[in-house]
Amino acid sequence: MPEKRTIILFSAFYDPWMSGAERCVQEVVDRLSDRYHFVLLTSRLSRRVPARETRGFGEIRRVGIGHPIDKWLFCILAPLAALGIRARVAHAVMESYAGIALWVFGLLRPRVRRVLTLQSGDLDSDKKQRRIPGWLWRRIHTGPDRVTAISGFLAARAARLGADPARVSVIANGVDLSRIAPQRPEERVRHRIVCIARLAWEKGLGDLLDALARTRTTVPDAHLVLVGDGADRAALEARAKELGIAGAVTFRGALPNAEALAVLRTADVFACPSLAEGLGIVFIEAQACGVPPVGTNVGGIPDVITDGESGVLVPAENPERLAAALMRVFSDEPLRVRLAAGSLASAARFDWEKIMPSYADLYERLGTSKNVLFATGIFPPAIGGPATYVNTVAPILSARGWRVDIVTYGDTKTIPAPPGGARAVVSSSLPPGVRHLAYFWRVLRRSRSTGVVFAMDPVSAGFPAALAALLARRSFAIKIVGDYAWEQGQSRHGVTDLLDPFQSKRYAAGVERLRRIQRFVVRRASRVVTPSHYLAGIVRQWGVPETRVRVVENAVDAHGLPPAADAAALAARAPEILSAGRFLPWKGMAQLVAALPAIRARVPGARLTLVGDGPQRTAVEAEIARLALKDAVTLTGRLPHGDVLARAAAARVFVLYTGYEGFSHQLVEALAAGAPVVSSDAGGNAEVARHEENALVVRYGDVDALVEAVVRLLQDADLSARLAAAGQRTAAQYTVARMTEGLVAALSDVP
Repeated sequence: MPEKRTIILFSAFYDPWMSGAERCVQEVVDRLSDRYHFVLLTSRLSRRVPARETRGFGEIRRVGIGHPIDKWLFCILAPLAALGIRARVAHAVMESYAGIALWVFGLLRPRVRRVLTLQSGDLDSDKKQRRIPGWLWRRIHTGPDRVTAISGFLAARAARLGADPARVSVIANGVDLSRIAPQRPEERVRHRIVCIARLAWEKGLGDLLDALARTRTTVPDAHLVLVGDGADRAALEARAKELGIAGAVTFRGALPNAEALAVLRTADVFACPSLAEGLGIVFIEAQACGVPPVGTNVGGIPDVITDGESGVLVPAENPERLAAALMRVFSDEPLRVRLAAGSLASAARFDWEKIMPSYADLYERLGTSKNVLFATGIFPPAIGGPATYVNTVAPILSARGWRVDIVTYGDTKTIPAPPGGARAVVSSSLPPGVRHLAYFWRVLRRSRSTGVVFAMDPVSAGFPAALAALLARRSFAIKIVGDYAWEQGQSRHGVTDLLDPFQSKRYAAGVERLRRIQRFVVRRASRVVTPSHYLAGIVRQWGVPETRVRVVENAVDAHGLPPAADAAALAARAPEILSAGRFLPWKGMAQLVAALPAIRARVPGARLTLVGDGPQRTAVEAEIARLALKDAVTLTGRLPHGDVLARAAAARVFVLYTGYEGFSHQLVEALAAGAPVVSSDAGGNAEVARHEENALVVRYGDVDALVEAVVRLLQDADLSARLAAAGQRTAAQYTVARMTEGLVAALSDVP
């Protein structure tokens, strides 16, 4: 049987000092003890309780000197005690003392995933002085990796204080419905009001006494039973005498939960005019007993009571409206029956059996997730592969419980922070060297609170990020989408070889310097992610062990495209050949132009449209002029992504005739658009385009084979339709969900 994962729980109070928040802790540890080992850190508060105690769920460690001051000492002693516990997740229940302890623990152990559960509604009230400074109150809410709230009211507070809404969710407190019996008819006492509450200011019990006095003018036998105790008891007893209703109010004091529920089942109506409430478990318990509740429209109470369906809501601090609601329930029996039935149905939503899977899922996601820092050269609004990739996966990882930070080059005024994390921007206007040093420093600072530094390229971002990760002793991963040294050699240093022969040759000093940097960075990585098996093979040639390499195919966004055209529709189209991509030496645009005369000789009227731009455009234009094809070739320049997809969907044939591709988004998008495709076999193309299955695949450099394949598709509409339909099915596999799952798997086990 696998060993249980350990969860650290911060709860400033626990057995024998129990209230709503502590009952939540008790339910969590008892119901999830079969999956997790819990170490519960709480205040000792009295020397009569042991400092350590073993329970079925794990252990309780009580910190402090055995004095009431321990609740304050807890904020420091608990996180210090947690330092010696090996755990991936720490959970604090209640945002005051436990929330502070979780924040301090985050400073000491930033790599442990943290979750805070908000429970208290009275900390927002002007009538209760919150002793937590504003700056700390904000950090309590914004520091954890995830925040759960027992009501929408508390979740809204977290968002208002700056917590990322993507990291905030509502997980209500519940009740054990198996222990609550619905009211039997013979138990009900007519005109009896029951209130179970702490006798404190936030419960609004003075308003309840005033409402009772008003109610008895119409219902003389109305009677109130108050279950609970607290600092305001003497004042409430005096108020009852002052109102002349002392004989109509019974103070039962604090009772065990089972006895309190027995009293509740005798009620005609339950009422508690709270001034502040995180959720209101007593309202749920009343509903579970089938006793209609009357509550105020404050805090989390509206999450429990739907006015007129599962209870009655009235304004706070309004005894007149409260009295009217009580008299209405007393006098309208059909209404009471309807509210009782609605209450039972509402209570079913708050059964701990239904709620607990949410905590289990939260622990599982946090326990298997990481803090990741993306080191990228660009980020939106900049356009490019790394920017699109990080911007796509960051919010998804955040929603899964990962903390995502980003370091990038760019303009600090235009680059937003990622959801669920933070961003640091190094100005692109800084001189080279200075810029890279600043980038290194930013990654080093951010590395303190991350588990994995994940670079998007091997040089401009990867080199300083690898050094920072090494110095900070953090795991380092990198995404390789090509050979940077080869690409720079092609564009700046006169390299003419394609990628495969490039691997075994030596070149000028500038190329070799880039090659050494690239291989140093990639060999430093504990995980290398590539979008194709072809690139995985290239990386292995750089000396990276196969066990460190993971293939995670990129996703392609081609939403809203129509189904592939049938043979008749394709046959009716003009013989247009489309290709798209950057005009680079290995992209084969000039070769495609050179093949056009042979294609037109067999398919008169065939035209070629080339979408894109780049350094080879001049060479392409020269080839068009040399072959006198100005009227047969259209150069559109760069077009918006949607326009390229629309052109692919309308083309008779799409051609990708390249000498190198790591993973071609353009190829997958053409298949997704339903275009009949001719592809070269270079690089990762053969992993997407399969000959005679979803495309026609030709050897790069074989122009005769290229001409033959294009002519076949222009002349054979049935073949084109079959390949186009199969191509769409292939492209449908390259989803964001699939890519994200692959990335999570690749990064989750990074050493």
